Amino acid sequence: ADEWVSLQMLSYLLEGYRVQAGLDQVGNRPPKGSAFLRPIIPFLFCHGKDYWAFRPLPDLFGAEYREFMRYIPTFDTISVHLSAMPESDILQLEELWLRAVLLTQKYSHDPGALMDRLGLIFETMTGVHGGNFLRTLIIYVLNIAPIKREQFIYLMEGIPTTIKPEVMTLYDSIMQAGR
Repeated sequence: ADEWVSLQMLSYLLEGYRVQAGLDQVGNRPPKGSAFLRPIIPFLFCHGKDYWAFRPLPDLFGAEYREFMRYIPTFDTISVHLSAMPESDILQLEELWLRAVLLTQKYSHDPGALMDRLGLIFETMTGVHGGNFLRTLIIYVLNIAPIKREQFIYLMEGIPTTIKPEVMTLYDSIMQAGR
């Protein structure tokens, strides 16, 4: 939980609009550009163990500054707390890598539940290409719940043979590197 996350989100919004407008970090605008911006909808994704509420930017100012609130940027935020999201909703997502990440993060505070779903998580990765993402996911899982090779092999029994060799090779190389 970060009480200052509204400042972080404000910076993301500003940077997104700068990119759309073609502005550099100083505010210089190149000769080309569109006269209109596209809306950016702030989305706060929480995957911590406990629920916490987003504090809007105006709430970061004391009561003595209430008369200045009309000068403070305000924006609504869509907040999603992953632990409250049903697994079935995650499994309906079309983006396979997002499905795998959300499942991993949903159970990151319960290593037993994570291990129970590890096969499903890697099975989800079957259609995802790119070893760096898979490597990052394996490192993340191993940081949550260190798994011995025998247990990892057992957990990988059900995953498709199209991804199994890559997963095992990455697991072995990570373990050899001592990560």
